[in-house]
Amino acid sequence: MTEIKIEVERTFLEKIKNPMQRVLDRAIVRSLNRTVSSVRTLVAREIVDKTGMKKKDIMPRLFINKAERSNADASLVSLGNGLPLALFGAKRIRVSSNRGKRYGVTALVRGTRQVIPGAFLATMKSGKTGVWERVGSDRLPIRQLFSSDVQDFIRSDTGFLSRVKTFAKESFDKNFASDYEFYAEREKLRTK
Repeated sequence: MTEIKIEVERTFLEKIKNPMQRVLDRAIVRSLNRTVSSVRTLVAREIVDKTGMKKKDIMPRLFINKAERSNADASLVSLGNGLPLALFGAKRIRVSSNRGKRYGVTALVRGTRQVIPGAFLATMKSGKTGVWERVGSDRLPIRQLFSSDVQDFIRSDTGFLSRVKTFAKESFDKNFASDYEFYAEREKLRTK
């Protein structure tokens, strides 16, 4: 499980000691939540660019733990499940063989199309489409084929985490300025 955590240090909160503490708390929580949401979008976009997958298939694998006023940290968590090869534009192809006409599947994994001889595309009764292969010499059992998980795509790019940290800092600074102004104005109207 990969986790990207964004948190505000308590020393930062203690330095400010604003009389409008409620405004500050709300602005921090809202800024953290908006920032982690933006980071999730950035991570998904980077994975889409690398793998050629659809964004709608990646987003469910990236979870956001939101910040609360009692806990000023938000995090983005990715589950370590493999991604089904069917999500990578799998297609049935003819594979040349010395034994005659054979078929296989190709999938666009990490920017290159890979051939999996002997594999086949099938839709199960549940409606799930996948790339499958036979485990033994008999027709059954079969097993579904998977690619790397989201974490491998994050780890494989060397500068990825530094880009995410830079983006998160810039995003938080921008969001905090906007949110603090919003809540301060709202508090002023409330106290009138």
